Amino acid sequence: KNKHEMRAIFDHTRDYIDNLNALGVKDEEVKTIKLNFCQVLGNMIYSLLGFTFSLLFFLPAFFILLPVGIYLRVMAQKERIRALKSSVVKLQAMDVIASKKISLCLVIFPVISIIFTFIFWFTTEKWLH
Repeated sequence: KNKHEMRAIFDHTRDYIDNLNALGVKDEEVKTIKLNFCQVLGNMIYSLLGFTFSLLFFLPAFFILLPVGIYLRVMAQKERIRALKSSVVKLQAMDVIASKKISLCLVIFPVISIIFTFIFWFTTEKWLH
């Protein structure tokens, strides 16, 4: 019982120290810290702007690669079913799924990248001239 209690105390202390480090506060400053509303509001606005800026890069990539991911999943599942039918030894054929996804991705991703590069290049060429 003592080991479990000590482990819980140790984990709680480690979480406390990690939170202090994330906030940039020292342990001796906790009791005397004064939160400035403007500073908290500024940090929140800065974080929201950073999040919005991150979305500018995430959303286009997500929508471009979503069909590729769906296609890879469907094709790997078909290959898994084919492998399970032809083998008595295979139980789940997870290796078949992984190898199919990798082999398809090595072909599809460069092709998709080239296609979207040319689309972007041709559409922005009109704007630049």
